Amino acid sequence: MTPLPFLIRRLKELRLVDEAQEQALVRDGIVTMPDLEWALADQRASVAGTDLAEAAAPIAKEIRAVSLGRAWDVLDPLMTAIGAACPELHVLEPSGAVRRTEPLVTALTLVGRAAAPPRVIDTIAALPLVTDILYRTTRRLLIAF
Repeated sequence: MTPLPFLIRRLKELRLVDEAQEQALVRDGIVTMPDLEWALADQRASVAGTDLAEAAAPIAKEIRAVSLGRAWDVLDPLMTAIGAACPELHVLEPSGAVRRTEPLVTALTLVGRAAAPPRVIDTIAALPLVTDILYRTTRRLLIAF
């Protein structure tokens, strides 16, 4: 069984979403806390009429933060491995709290640019250091490594 992203798993545990709502969130790419926050701010249909706005803050507090230094300790080898495996990747850089050099980081996000994103996604997903693929589209990959 494929592991679920933390947000989806937690929403199911709290019984805040049923199977149809879970599928709607995943279909709309709402699989992380930042995704949920943006969807709520944009008042997207997949979050309208739900209790997700009230659940967002308590769930966000459950996410364990790491120091900026530890975040870099994790991201450096990952970026090196991706860069070596994907020479067609033009840019690969941290985003979010790491890019903003916040002292505590709750999400490790890398953003890249390539002429053929699906091929790069396939290459990254096949890397030996990737232990689980939590979410995947032709332009986005959420992994455990």
